[in-house]
Amino acid sequence: MALRKSLLNSNAEAMIWVVLGTALFSLIFASGKFGGDSMSVLQIQFLRYISGFATLLCVVACKRDSLRAYRSARPLSHAMRAAFGVSGGFALIYSSAAMPIVDATALGLLYVVFIIPLAVLVLKETVTKQHMVGITLSFAGAGFIMVSRGAFTQFEPAYLVPAAIAVLGAALLAIEGLMIRVLSHADRPLTVLLYVNGFGILSWPCRP
Repeated sequence: MALRKSLLNSNAEAMIWVVLGTALFSLIFASGKFGGDSMSVLQIQFLRYISGFATLLCVVACKRDSLRAYRSARPLSHAMRAAFGVSGGFALIYSSAAMPIVDATALGLLYVVFIIPLAVLVLKETVTKQHMVGITLSFAGAGFIMVSRGAFTQFEPAYLVPAAIAVLGAALLAIEGLMIRVLSHADRPLTVLLYVNGFGILSWPCRP
């Protein structure tokens, strides 16, 4: 009974963090639209990663740790994860700026479609009927909201390329999500975050 209660509390905490993370990343992906012509996608990405890295350094300083304590034995895997994440983020920010944001968001929902079969095939995870019901309801609810907000009602041929890029971005982020799961078994969460933000800065230098 105690174990079951502990698992429920752990799952509830995880869901809260997922919802919070989704909300924050929605702002990041929409930043291309908010920034207009004043900022490029590359600049947005650079600011995202350098601000994240600076925040993490403050956390490390508050913990009075050395950066050596967060060294990973799998730097190449972290670099690959960062490459998928940076590319996926670039794709979704670009598509959000180049087409109606509600359309880009709806296409970004395909992340769920991609990551579930990847988790089953690569990680050998089991998807139960309860999981499928929850996933279907969540996906249907999000899709309904997008449609009610006018998704694809003004879709034009000029949006085909940004739409394809949005789908690609969803696929890249799904692969990144898979790698996060793998890396979390080998390294601490703060280590994973430090590496992705560090590699993100190196991958996308700020340009005018």
